[in-house]
Amino acid sequence: MRSLRNRSALCFSLGDEMKTIPFAVAIAAISAVAAPTESEARDGLYAGLGYSNVSAGDFENMGALTARVGYRIGQYIAIEGETQLGAVDGEYQDLDASIDYSNGVFAVGLFPISEKTDLFVRAGYVDEKVSASGSCGVGCTTTATMWEDGAAYGLGVQHWVGERVGVRAEYTHGEGDFNDTDTLGVSAAFRF
Repeated sequence: MRSLRNRSALCFSLGDEMKTIPFAVAIAAISAVAAPTESEARDGLYAGLGYSNVSAGDFENMGALTARVGYRIGQYIAIEGETQLGAVDGEYQDLDASIDYSNGVFAVGLFPISEKTDLFVRAGYVDEKVSASGSCGVGCTTTATMWEDGAAYGLGVQHWVGERVGVRAEYTHGEGDFNDTDTLGVSAAFRF
C-alpha cells in the first residue's frame, strides 16, 4: 500500500487501488460545470403574455392583449419587442374605440433588487393604429382612425415566482405627433 503525501486529500476506493483527489479542486470543478453564475442564470430568451389598458389622446380605456419577446444580455441589459392587439373596446367621444395594432421595440435597463425581482426602465420606438366607429343617427355611421409612431419610454417591475415563470407590471408612455399614449400593463413572464 502506498503512503499518502497529502493528508488533506479526499480518499475513496476504486477497485483495489486507493486514489486521492484534493477536495477543494473537486468541489471547484463540479461547481464550475454544474452551476451557472447568477448573471448566466438571468441571461437568455424570455417572453410574456398579458393585458394592457391603453389611452391614446381622446381614445380612452382600450384593452389590448400584449405579447412580448426579449433577450437579456447579462444582469443589467435586455432588448425586447412587443405587439398589442385590441381585445376590449374603449371610448372616443360617443364611439367605440379599439386598438388595431401597436408594435414596439425597446432597449431595457434592469436593476436587480433581489435574486428574484428586477426594477426596469425601457426606451424605444412604437408604431400604432387606433380606430373608432359608431352610429351618428338613423342610417349614419361615423369612423375615426389615428396612426401614431414615435419614441416610447416606461418603467416597471418583474418578479420571478419560480425558476422560469414570473409576473410583470409596467407603465409606458408614447410620444406621438398628434397624441400621446399611456399604457398600464400586467403580464405573465417566461424564461427559456
